[in-house]
Amino acid sequence: MRYARKVDANQRQIAQALSRSGHHVTDLSAVGGGVPDLLCTRNGQCFLVEIKNQQGRNRFTPSQLEYYDLVKAPVYILRSINDVESLIKGRLSPINGSQKEPHASPAHPR
Repeated sequence: MRYARKVDANQRQIAQALSRSGHHVTDLSAVGGGVPDLLCTRNGQCFLVEIKNQQGRNRFTPSQLEYYDLVKAPVYILRSINDVESLIKGRLSPINGSQKEPHASPAHPR
């Protein structure tokens, strides 16, 4: 039996902050299998977000690590609204080594 995945308490705030900054946000948290919590798109570019709580464990499951290695889109870890601001300003690096950046378009200079 597969159990429903627990949604981090800060996910709603982070998703709302991303939406307010002009991103289309799709909740993927129920997908499972290592797929990150959010898919974000803006200006034809996409990236994935794994939400982690500020307190507590920040471990990754083997399926998450495998997915992060396979996916071509950047995957970012966000824990707070401050992390959203850092992402928008280009101060966060993706955890999967992707060199693509979520805001590298002329319409949104850093």
